[in-house]
Amino acid sequence: MVNVAVAGGTSPTLGQSIIQAILATGKHKVLILSRRESSPGPTNVHTPPPSKYGASIEHVDYTSAKRLTTTLADHSIDTLVSVLKILDLKENISYHTNLLQACQAAGLRRYILSDWSMAAPAHSRVDLLAHKAELHALGQEHMKSAGEKGEHVVECCTIQNGGSLEYFAQGSRDQTLRAGLEDDLMLEYMDIAAKRLVIPCRSKEPPVPARVTMTSLRDIGRFVAASLDLRRGEMTGQMGIAGATCSFDSVVTTVFAFPAIADMALEYTTAEECRGVAAEKNQALHGTQRGVRR
Repeated sequence: MVNVAVAGGTSPTLGQSIIQAILATGKHKVLILSRRESSPGPTNVHTPPPSKYGASIEHVDYTSAKRLTTTLADHSIDTLVSVLKILDLKENISYHTNLLQACQAAGLRRYILSDWSMAAPAHSRVDLLAHKAELHALGQEHMKSAGEKGEHVVECCTIQNGGSLEYFAQGSRDQTLRAGLEDDLMLEYMDIAAKRLVIPCRSKEPPVPARVTMTSLRDIGRFVAASLDLRRGEMTGQMGIAGATCSFDSVVTTVFAFPAIADMALEYTTAEECRGVAAEKNQALHGTQRGVRR
């Protein structure tokens, strides 16, 4: 049995999928780390408040490596899993750096940094994912540097799972299908409830739909739970989940099998058009013109 901390575990999507999968094994204990409330009351770290999420919650300050160290040490955490999704990219790297420093100081064995995206080549082509490569490098540089200095080495890894099947349920009233996922970034392309599906193509004449590898949030949770049984040295680098690879036109074929949405409006788009949408989204989120790299 190991004690696992999940940073950002109050997330109704990935965080909950991972927590519930770990608890379902009956072998491990889970502690949820959540950003400190605006007006926190006195708490006893040894008896954290009960949680509706299935595990206890400890409110933490991600800006303080020292305080994070205390929390991890007080709860004898063995493995830290981060599902933090911080839109400010500098803040995101800073939080993960503080968590890594806390992991080392508290003597943790493993740290899964928050990637949960497409394969590494995508990190160099999509600006929205560029910071994922920085997170991976952060962990690898730590292992190399700490090892050379003879310091405690925290095994670091990131996990690439491809796209999430739940994106195709965006807009649905069925919470089970969405698995809690609410992400308006993708509604430009996938909104089955609104009978709209934009199909990315290499070319429009004739349409050559792109291919994508998908996994489900529940499978990601089970993957993380199973990885806790790996031996020392086996949980490092970039770990990938084998998903289902399909083209968007095959998704259309499946969707059209349901009479209620058989009249869905199909749209085709190219990489250039996607870059324009991505630039607009990035401008709204970060105030800077960044999109998909060539």
